[in-house]
Amino acid sequence: MRLLTFRRTGDRSVLKETDEITFAQLRPDDWTFLEKMPLTHEIEELQTVFVHGGFLPNELWSKQPASVVTRIQVIDEQGRPRKRADCPECPPWADLWSGPPFVVYGHTPRPEIYKLKWSAGIDTACVMGGYLTAYILPEKRFVQVKARRRYYG
Repeated sequence: MRLLTFRRTGDRSVLKETDEITFAQLRPDDWTFLEKMPLTHEIEELQTVFVHGGFLPNELWSKQPASVVTRIQVIDEQGRPRKRADCPECPPWADLWSGPPFVVYGHTPRPEIYKLKWSAGIDTACVMGGYLTAYILPEKRFVQVKARRRYYG
């Protein structure tokens, strides 16, 4: 999302420290792939949706913008999506999600899978030396592999 925004606008303020290195390495086929990538993946018959970050509860999940579904971690008192670092006392969006669908998401690293009735947070901090976690369908089971090392942070 940041790289696409930077490519479209030239606004460097959206980039993180290492993004320019990545930006310089992307080829035309990479950009085509990124521009066509859907924000969500739904498996309708299993009432399951996969998303990077999450959704605002009480709003139609399929109509939420990239700025929400790629960044949300918590919800502030005004009902706005926020990053956990900016609002550590705010509840995780998943705590307020009452489904359906069942949502499988990442973007909020935790030491363990964050499994609730209507969602599963599978970002188990692989990049920080934790686990890489997958959710296997249709069995609805988790598989984890321990990171070989800490890659970031």
